[in-house]
Amino acid sequence: MSGIASINAGVPQGGILSPVLYNIFVSDPPTTISTAVADYADDKVLISINADPILASMNLQTHLDLMADWYIKWRFKVNQNKSTHTTFTLRQAPCPDVFLNGFPIPTSPTVKYLGIKLDKRLTWAHHIKEKRLSLNNRLRMLKPLISNNKYTSPNVKLLMYKTLIKPIWTYGIQLWGNANKSNLNKIQSFQNIALRKLINAPHTYQTIHTIQI
Repeated sequence: MSGIASINAGVPQGGILSPVLYNIFVSDPPTTISTAVADYADDKVLISINADPILASMNLQTHLDLMADWYIKWRFKVNQNKSTHTTFTLRQAPCPDVFLNGFPIPTSPTVKYLGIKLDKRLTWAHHIKEKRLSLNNRLRMLKPLISNNKYTSPNVKLLMYKTLIKPIWTYGIQLWGNANKSNLNKIQSFQNIALRKLINAPHTYQTIHTIQI
């Protein structure tokens, strides 16, 4: 219902044609044989794999230089501060820095991509810690409805758990499900607490195990 306005850059958010027009506009980014690219909407990930961290950085830098020229050609404005350079390795030696348009890309031991927190050793400790905090907050919000509430049937409580709580920790489980048992126990202990609240069981039952709620 708004008035007509000119668009000087980009496409209207929520427009039907916006994804199609954007995909056409970014359909020819440069690639190299030494790197891989993962795109999701306007998120771009450049991946360089090599046993030698110096060669891995060199291959990545070559691709970044090509991307910098491509950004200039098509008048893309990139905020390097929102980019992250992360090295996934078990080695202690640091990986050389990489640059975009002459500015260093900030390095970080962890990176969040599509809702999954990746750490450099792929222990999933940071991801599970964040999920546990989110689960605690969600359970706290739903406490009046599922805890000590005689007016809500167990089936309704279980439905609320499956729709409002369970998706938080099951998202991406195909990747982080092989984490160390000590990290997985943090999710397991939350489920024990949630189950006890769902059925109003006393604290003596908190050792119940049920990973398939």
